[in-house]
Amino acid sequence: MLDNIKKLCNSLMTAFLIGSSLFFLISCAGAKESSAPGAGAANGGAAKEIELKFNGNNALSFVYEQLAMGPRTSKDAKQTALRDRLSSKLKALGFTVEIQPLKGASGMGAGVDFYNVIATMPCAQNQNLRIFGAHYDTIPVAPNDPDASKRMTPIAGANDGASGVAVLMELARVVAERKSELKHSIKLIFFDGEDFYTGTDNMFYGSRHYAASISAEEKAKIEYFILADMVGDSDLNIYQEINSLRKFPELTEKLFASAETLGLKGFHASPRHQIFDDHIPFIEAGIPSAVLIDFDYPYWHTVSDTGDKVSADSLAQCGKLFEYMIFEK
Repeated sequence: MLDNIKKLCNSLMTAFLIGSSLFFLISCAGAKESSAPGAGAANGGAAKEIELKFNGNNALSFVYEQLAMGPRTSKDAKQTALRDRLSSKLKALGFTVEIQPLKGASGMGAGVDFYNVIATMPCAQNQNLRIFGAHYDTIPVAPNDPDASKRMTPIAGANDGASGVAVLMELARVVAERKSELKHSIKLIFFDGEDFYTGTDNMFYGSRHYAASISAEEKAKIEYFILADMVGDSDLNIYQEINSLRKFPELTEKLFASAETLGLKGFHASPRHQIFDDHIPFIEAGIPSAVLIDFDYPYWHTVSDTGDKVSADSLAQCGKLFEYMIFEK
């Protein structure tokens, strides 16, 4: 009997040791798999490896600086004060700045003087260009205002105009601060005449002119163009734009994958609106292009497009995505 008990104990001990060894091996294999590239924790860690310096409060302050200038309408040259302010600030940050004059050739803007502001931060090691744009003019009417008596009133343009400009100007500060980290050249373009009036025949004067003037040499250097328009809505919801997605799906998918990596809650990786904006002339020129726009903004082209509708957090979401694209991708 005693011998039988001893044999039973030895069997149980052997089974215990084998089971413990198997548990240890399985545990180690599981730990190794979770830390592999592509695991959820690794993706979260990747976003934390970069120190993003874009400041939404700085961008919001520049929204209000623009609003203090009043409407920035091109038909009566009221955009020129902002043109000069942009040029001065960008030069102070170390950008090479060009004012590109043009005269409207068709539509209601025929014969009107427009001015694109083009800022370049070159990289000696890589002349390839990543271009970011926004329009700095505002529409001289409010065609969507619910009050018909206000529809001929110039709008403040806090979101439609000022938000994209504010994002680019804060991005300019970040690029200047991180200049030594650049691995390719950066160009920021502030388009005039995007919102000269309603109807596509009376819009996009600046972007059409710029896209048409791109030399074959410069075109060969452009990696992509990304437009920011109406990106400050405090209830931010930016979807994949259909024209961008159809023509250059890789760029749009890259943008929204990066937004997901950064945990940007205002971005949704599904198509919604088909938008005709300043990115279209670039698409037509065969340049990979995309637009970031919240086209569900309820105050678009109304007198209620005012500073209280814009938030620092929303501006920061777009700005951090741009910064990430510049320095991480």
